[in-house]
Amino acid sequence: MEKMKMESPDLTSRNIEKIGELFPNCITEVKGADGKVRKTINFKML
Repeated sequence: MEKMKMESPDLTSRNIEKIGELFPNCITEVKGADGKVRKTINFKML
């Protein structure tokens, strides 16, 4: 019997990647409060 993973997929990052494929100029990187760099959408350019 196969064990199930008890975590949900990260749909936000998946959607950011899809938008990045269509509109590559609208993706930017920001540093969060924890110091990690992450991708986000620049809605003004979108």
